[in-house]
Amino acid sequence: MPDSRIFVGFVATLLTIFLFDRLLRAARNFSRLPLPPGPKGLPFVGNVRDLPKQDTFEAVHWAKFGELYGPISSINVLGKTIIVVNDAKTAIDMLEKQSTYSSRPQFYFTGEIVGWGDTTVSLSYNEKLRSHRKNFARIIGTKSSTAQYHAMQEAEVAHFLLHLLDDPDNLRDHIKRQVRLPSSNLHDGENDNVTSALGKLVRSY
Repeated sequence: MPDSRIFVGFVATLLTIFLFDRLLRAARNFSRLPLPPGPKGLPFVGNVRDLPKQDTFEAVHWAKFGELYGPISSINVLGKTIIVVNDAKTAIDMLEKQSTYSSRPQFYFTGEIVGWGDTTVSLSYNEKLRSHRKNFARIIGTKSSTAQYHAMQEAEVAHFLLHLLDDPDNLRDHIKRQVRLPSSNLHDGENDNVTSALGKLVRSY
């Protein structure tokens, strides 16, 4: 008898949670426009099964998703709605002409805990981000503005080839150095020794 009561209580709890979930979804959908098409999700977890698998390239997965549901589709994962845009022109129009879509969600860990909230990649669409973008456009936004870096680029290509000729077995390290060095020189004016030391420090963690 006690076992049957526990079972009935367990089923009643699951049923209550399910009904609450359905009512919450209905309340959310009542006050907004219908979402783009997408696969039907499971209770509570939504479209978790429709996310890319570990052995699948995300681009290939979402391209097939677009073939099934069109250029704009949607999924719901654990209560969070994700809009998938599979058309380049639509994405460009949204990002360039609609500032509503130009923002990004706040990253609590990197923004608040780590303290990177004021970096360009962590900023939401606000006045500070517009200032950052304006500075980027002024420094590297046109052919004439980037011409001042041609000499540095040519020098780094020569350095890369010399390092590769001197130590051809460590191609991966040469490429990593080449990726880091121009940007660090442009940003901080760091020399090769400092960049190499920083690279070793990063790899040690």
